[in-house]
Amino acid sequence: LVHTDFSAHLDTREAVLLTGPNGTGKSTLLALIGGLLTPQSGSIEIDGRDLTELNSREQASLRSIAPQRRSFTLAYTVAQTLAQCY
Repeated sequence: LVHTDFSAHLDTREAVLLTGPNGTGKSTLLALIGGLLTPQSGSIEIDGRDLTELNSREQASLRSIAPQRRSFTLAYTVAQTLAQCY
């Protein structure tokens, strides 16, 4: 069974549980949202902005993904992140 249509709207600060059997696309969906994969059709939008049209710094200002891998790079340094918070 292949699902070709998916749509979701999440509100700010909303907690969501993504669950399902192995092979149903949970990791693929997270990779799409995280910008690691590009959709073959449709789009991933955050705050009305298509992620494929944004550079990595702009994407990082809209969403955060913490992969299970230990090796990854961030668009902002810790100092830049803290400077935006305070």
